[in-house]
Amino acid sequence: MIDIVVPKNDESKFVQMAIKLGYDGLVFLYDQNSKKSLSSALELKEKEKRIKIFTAYATDKKRNLPKVDLFLTANSDRKFLKKGFDMVYDTELNIQDTMKQRQGGLNQVLCNLMKENKVSYCISFSSFLNSSRRADLIGKMMQNLLLCQKYNVRTCIASFANNVFEMKNPEDLKAFLDLLGAKDSKKVLSQLNNILEHKKKRMLAPGIEQI
Repeated sequence: MIDIVVPKNDESKFVQMAIKLGYDGLVFLYDQNSKKSLSSALELKEKEKRIKIFTAYATDKKRNLPKVDLFLTANSDRKFLKKGFDMVYDTELNIQDTMKQRQGGLNQVLCNLMKENKVSYCISFSSFLNSSRRADLIGKMMQNLLLCQKYNVRTCIASFANNVFEMKNPEDLKAFLDLLGAKDSKKVLSQLNNILEHKKKRMLAPGIEQI
């Protein structure tokens, strides 16, 4: 299984913890504020032999970063789902419920767009862990998971840990998926591996992706 984490110049510590927890791969997620750290992650990717290292970039505008494996966005607007992003996450955090309905950031139209454009939905355990409104957030996650299952959107889960102590072993994440109502929690756990493998097969050259 592969996990996504958010390092702060402590990539090597995450590697050590990932090995202890039984992961065989680790995705380091960066944004424009930590873009400079990408170089150290790429160096580690070449040197590390015990575990597979991948890189990801969180942005609202896909950039020319040919060595980045995944592009993520927390924005689920239609225009972002057509821009070549690989994954959306944390859509539950920046949207208000209406008086009549809970809003998780996804709906039928968006899910169909995600399926069409091969955009996956990723559940962030760290967002739940650090939320002051867990009951509300878990309801939104359950709603999004239900929609993604109904409209066949690829779904995965990761810790998105901001430090090594927020990382969870795969069994903990599986239990959380069962709580959310996942039909096949084992499949969701392994989906990140499949997403990365599928992305690798689509790459014609660094930075050039087959559509």
